[in-house]
Amino acid sequence: MSGPDEHDWLDGVLRAGLRDEVAENGFPKRVLAALPSAPRPWLRPLVLLATCLAACLVGLFLLPAGGYLSRAVMRVFTPEGWANLAVGASSLVLLVGLLWIALAAANAET
Repeated sequence: MSGPDEHDWLDGVLRAGLRDEVAENGFPKRVLAALPSAPRPWLRPLVLLATCLAACLVGLFLLPAGGYLSRAVMRVFTPEGWANLAVGASSLVLLVGLLWIALAAANAET
């Protein structure tokens, strides 16, 4: 297969047609003015958060597990609940620390 011919008549016609400029008559400005305004970047996460909270509240009060969840939350505010919460939180901190160390070691090797 041969390369493009330098003296190809069709290529010459097309390239000559590119040299002519098209008058825009303010068309790009009218298009930009007709576009809707930019969306607010904070609105979508706010709507998502509000929807999730509403769904959680509906589930908490309407589903049968809602009573169990409310009793479980109330048990946290007892002395045994605080002790269990402290054990769980310290275990979580320990696991996150070990994961941090492992990732730092893996990152240092590369």
